[in-house]
Amino acid sequence: MRWTFADRAPDASELASPVPAGATIAPIAEADLPEVAHLMVDGYRGTIDFEDETDDDALEELQGAIAGSNGPTLREAWLLARAPGGAAASAICCIRWLGMPFISYVFSATAEKGHGYATALIRHAAATLAAAGESELVLFVTVGNPARALYERLGFVAAEAPEEG
Repeated sequence: MRWTFADRAPDASELASPVPAGATIAPIAEADLPEVAHLMVDGYRGTIDFEDETDDDALEELQGAIAGSNGPTLREAWLLARAPGGAAASAICCIRWLGMPFISYVFSATAEKGHGYATALIRHAAATLAAAGESELVLFVTVGNPARALYERLGFVAAEAPEEG
């Protein structure tokens, strides 16, 4: 799916997208990665996209993404939302793929799904990327994934997958 900012550009006001009172959004630091890996496994467990990963598998995948295994990392759009009290609630990780800003991962803790964390993170990442001069944001969503409705509410539209060259 693709969100072309010319259709509905995110702006600085979206950086304040509502999340539960007392929640925070901050860049993902290297020290956060084990916690983010655990969050990733929890967030994907039981979904159409879960492939029996362990925390160690997820940590290796995240470290590979930071190292550029799938494309240059857009670290300004690697964000972690924490629930009141500090527990990791949701995360987003973006890279540059085929020249485009691309959401590699976005996931929320099972207990935090439906509380607005993923919405806030996607808007925050989009606004940050738009402020840096980007004109779109893309992602892949598995057919049958209920998150598709969230992406459509945010302005993403179905598009043909670009071909690698």
